[in-house]
Amino acid sequence: SFDAPAWSPAGDVLALANQNDAGDDELILAGQDGKVKQVLSKLSGQVAFAWSPQGVYLAYAVFDPAGSVPTIHLIMLDSTQPDLQNQVAEGELVAFFWSPDGQKIAYFILGSSGGPSASLFQTVAQTTPSTRLAVRVYDRISGNIKEVATFVPTVSFQQVLTFYSQYQRSSTIWSPDSQTLVLSGVDAAGENAIYTVGADGSKFQKIADGDLAFWSWK
Repeated sequence: SFDAPAWSPAGDVLALANQNDAGDDELILAGQDGKVKQVLSKLSGQVAFAWSPQGVYLAYAVFDPAGSVPTIHLIMLDSTQPDLQNQVAEGELVAFFWSPDGQKIAYFILGSSGGPSASLFQTVAQTTPSTRLAVRVYDRISGNIKEVATFVPTVSFQQVLTFYSQYQRSSTIWSPDSQTLVLSGVDAAGENAIYTVGADGSKFQKIADGDLAFWSWK
């Protein structure tokens, strides 16, 4: 199952999950006529996905119930070469967002503060206010991953992350130049606050009081 389909930036194909005639779940591309144009991947469970802004790459996170501890895999594929898939992250993933330049993916995982396991995409909505998230940035060009911040999200931001596959269609936590992230968290005094942090982990700072913030697209 999935929360929201995704039109390509060019508007010519639609990414969505589908069940084939054999009963297998697949991530597919459908044309404007609704017919299947391409099968991108077999799916093992619930999925969320998003196009890169240029429409060349499609990142998807799929819930994998196999094993004793369910994990969520974040995988990036070239939609023109679906057999070439690169697993970006694996584990207690909560949400991810493409940078505007299509070079980076910021993703959230549960921190090591002893919080609950991310066994569902909706886990964040079920967490306690003290649950700490870690933010990591994957660079598509270099393949490097860097943890840039850890924080306790505000309740409003938790709600966004719960349904991030829908929010990311119209809202972004990335600055227009793809250099900075905006985060909505709880400060040391227990008050809701807005923070910014560089995509390289530099300049993590509180900029204002508040419950929730996004960047403008331009």
